[in-house]
Amino acid sequence: LTEDMAGNLDKLFALSPVIAAFFDNTMVMADDVAVKANRLALLKALADKASVVAVFNLLNSK
Repeated sequence: LTEDMAGNLDKLFALSPVIAAFFDNTMVMADDVAVKANRLALLKALADKASVVAVFNLLNSK
């Protein structure tokens, strides 16, 4: 990510279909402990990057 916040937000929104497909097609909480840990780590990395752009837990989703 760069200092260009509008550009960063555009990049994040562009990932929306990929993120949606991930959740539609992937069981994050898999029975295999290693697989589950890797998937949770992937989501944490994504959340960490996204939190630089905005504080999403403050957004109202209604």
